[in-house]
Amino acid sequence: MDNFGQLDGNLTIKLTTQFDIIFDAINLTNETTYTYERNQYAPTGIYKNGRRFYLGIRYSH
Repeated sequence: MDNFGQLDGNLTIKLTTQFDIIFDAINLTNETTYTYERNQYAPTGIYKNGRRFYLGIRYSH
């Protein structure tokens, strides 16, 4: 597998003592992942997962 790096981010906003809004951003740099059998000339996988964004609410009691 090649060296791999991606930039992720997370933002949490506390609405009350019990509720948070969460925003996650994954793979902001839109990196491609390559895996190989023996060397770079024999790829077994190329993954282009793209950027992903998640929005949620967390409740804790």
